[in-house]
Amino acid sequence: MVLHVAQGKGARDRYVMLSPTLLQQLRAWWRVERPARWLFPGRNPEQPMQKGTVQWGCRLARYRSRLGKPVTPPCSPVYSAASFLRYLEEAFDSGRLRSGGALSALTERRTFLAHLAPARKTEWVVYAKPPFGGPQQVLDYVGRYTHRVAISDDRLVALEAGHVRFRYRNSRAQPPSVATATLSASEFIRRFLLHVLPTGFHRIRHYGLFGNRHRTAKLARCRQLLGMSPPRPTAAPSDYRDRHEALSAESLRTCPSCGDGHMTVVEAVRRAYTRPALIDTS
Repeated sequence: MVLHVAQGKGARDRYVMLSPTLLQQLRAWWRVERPARWLFPGRNPEQPMQKGTVQWGCRLARYRSRLGKPVTPPCSPVYSAASFLRYLEEAFDSGRLRSGGALSALTERRTFLAHLAPARKTEWVVYAKPPFGGPQQVLDYVGRYTHRVAISDDRLVALEAGHVRFRYRNSRAQPPSVATATLSASEFIRRFLLHVLPTGFHRIRHYGLFGNRHRTAKLARCRQLLGMSPPRPTAAPSDYRDRHEALSAESLRTCPSCGDGHMTVVEAVRRAYTRPALIDTS
């Protein structure tokens, strides 16, 4: 599970991971306390926990954990479900929340509040269960999207009169086939932006031995325990075509048309330069 931190260190929004132990403790706290507005309220339930209280808790946890380096709070107080809904209403009233495409009916306040009503009665506790096909199936499914965009160029058919026509795989048909769909440009862009990651969120994040923070030291320690010699440093290719071939196993020197010929530089054509016209301002 990930937690959205609003305006944390450096006044930046980011996403951080929640350990299973901490998530279990937060769920237990929610079920017992049932906070109305703030997940961690202060002495006044209408106000969040004070910054000094959070800092004192971090110092106490550092002392009990016997950590040698200083520890500071990474984020501001966590908001509860009621706070999220209240902020949505404030954004709607101030005009900062806009609905388009399939959500254009939510532009009216009465319809918008009716849309939020079921969320007020829902218990906002994240529930996760093992996948039906096993973890390997999940990795196979997610792995196909790590280095892809939402839709490839070859699936776009046409852009006519403000509408986008594209191809998609209709998995509900028997047998599955390729069909064509048409959406308005605004709805197409809205759906495309749903696949864009927020700021501070990484599509692939490594943990353990391959975590970026101590990867060099941990791998060196593993080689020492296994009795392996350190790897020899290899010089990176200086030419960009060599680097591309080393990373992708595709040569930029091969003719893209026939796939057999070898492309060589015949002549470098310089960019045409025209002197800007002088304007007589006298």
